[in-house]
Amino acid sequence: MFPFEPPTEIPVRPVDALFPERRQRMAEGICVDCGKTITGFRDALSRKEWTLTGWCQTCQDSFFVTENNPDDDWDDDWDDRDDEPDLDMGLPPEFS
Repeated sequence: MFPFEPPTEIPVRPVDALFPERRQRMAEGICVDCGKTITGFRDALSRKEWTLTGWCQTCQDSFFVTENNPDDDWDDDWDDRDDEPDLDMGLPPEFS
């Protein structure tokens, strides 16, 4: 686990126009998404993601679902589908 280290400076980004509290929360060590205190990150990539989004490890994990993580359910709904998609879009026979 990579411990959280408060930043010395948080650059202004265009996203700050939409989320003006982003920089203040990041400076305070608070997740921009859920509002919980940042405690640490799984790896260097997650730490880097925090510098972009301000999200804690939990929020990153819930957003970035991966095939390699057995706890992720990224395809559970797809496997349980009862119906197949309707591929007949009313196209003329020469296009089918």
